[in-house]
Amino acid sequence: MRPASTNSKWPIIPDHELIRPIGEGSFGVVWLARNILGSFHAVKVVYRKKFDSDRPYLREVQGIRHFDPISRSHEGFVPILQIGENKADGYFYYVMELADDCDRGKKFDPETYKPHTLGCELDRRARLPLNECVQIGMALTAGLGYLHRQRLIHRDIKPANILFVRGKARFADVGLVTGRDRSATTYGTPGYEPRRGGGTSSADLYSLGKVLYEMSTGKDRMEFPELPVDFASGTDVQVVRRFNDLVLRACDPDPAKRFQSAREMFESLDKIRKSSGSEKKGARKWFEALWSESGPPEPLEQPRLQAIGGAVPLDSDFYIERPADTEFQDAVARRDCIILINGARQMGKTSLLARGLEQGRTDGSKVVLTDMQELNVSDLETLKQF
Repeated sequence: MRPASTNSKWPIIPDHELIRPIGEGSFGVVWLARNILGSFHAVKVVYRKKFDSDRPYLREVQGIRHFDPISRSHEGFVPILQIGENKADGYFYYVMELADDCDRGKKFDPETYKPHTLGCELDRRARLPLNECVQIGMALTAGLGYLHRQRLIHRDIKPANILFVRGKARFADVGLVTGRDRSATTYGTPGYEPRRGGGTSSADLYSLGKVLYEMSTGKDRMEFPELPVDFASGTDVQVVRRFNDLVLRACDPDPAKRFQSAREMFESLDKIRKSSGSEKKGARKWFEALWSESGPPEPLEQPRLQAIGGAVPLDSDFYIERPADTEFQDAVARRDCIILINGARQMGKTSLLARGLEQGRTDGSKVVLTDMQELNVSDLETLKQF
């Protein structure tokens, strides 16, 4: 089937006719498309030319590969139906189930269709009732629970990446999904991604906490934790306080004080739902079924003791981030010419350096590590000898 336009710049998607663009991001375009059976889908096309190098482009491809097999196995995600690549024209694409219409709900008109995202919902309503925030939050934490059990993390949770399909909130735009067991660097959107502890399961919950903050207050995440004057209006004060405490915990600057699992956050939301007394008929069974898809709570891993001496491993549970970590990460990101790490013995300088080197490698820098203690005076006489 040929594209809906003769414009040679439009991508070619097998078995689909492209109707028109319905969204655009930094690296690609989302199209409304119709397949050979007449069904409408969303197609995201990601272009290599939008990236500075192959590495981030391949990261997007890898993210889809990670996510594809699980997108169709849980109600918390927008299902991926097809993936392909056009190497000659420099892009890959994936076909997804179409979201509801932001203005018409399940009714559909291809000429006026606009994807129903949470961002679209907040633009229209400013803020949502607390019971609705809790229900959407439970649906999304159940999805994250399933994702994290596959040892994957999302890393770009925000209202624009949450779609409503058949009236249910689901995660979409999964290009940044990566393995949880890697040393993941911080990507995503400023304000939703924490400055400390990024690239972890608790960082996903931090991002979701910021989304819940925007949903319940009508404020921008950059205004966190400020509350509107009428925040508790028309709602049980105790319920409001418990919900606000939940958001504050999810978004705590200290990674150790945040929710450590999606199940923990899900159960906290469930307690608020039960105490609010506004549960809809059948909602309890639906939430229980939704979480059952995620499986039983993941057992807590016992941290392995680390050997004395040298850098603390990048994935160690014993490493404690300090203000110096943030300063060092910022300096590496700025590509400062000289970064001096100074401190007493056994204060973690080597561990901090190891994390900075890993950040540099991930960002595409060439990293050379030299131990000055292993050099002789003669090695430093000329640059050539060095």
